[in-house]
Amino acid sequence: MALPQRPKPAEAPSSAKIEQFIGQGGTPPKAAEKPARKKPIHMLDFHDPELLARLDEACRKPIKRSRNQWILEAVVEKLERDGK
Repeated sequence: MALPQRPKPAEAPSSAKIEQFIGQGGTPPKAAEKPARKKPIHMLDFHDPELLARLDEACRKPIKRSRNQWILEAVVEKLERDGK
């Protein structure tokens, strides 16, 4: 069985052709602008905005914690107090 001949390597493009190809390039992509949020997203649905404000203030008093972490800690404390 005869082996096919190896393909001949392609001729390297000249530097002028390379520069022409680079010169055809477009502009770099622009960073997309992030849309501004209309209002903060709350995982819990509070019907009383004053209650939410009080909760946020209580979360930040001694050390800054997330609202979710503060609520979970409050639930654990309540369960420990009730003896469950």
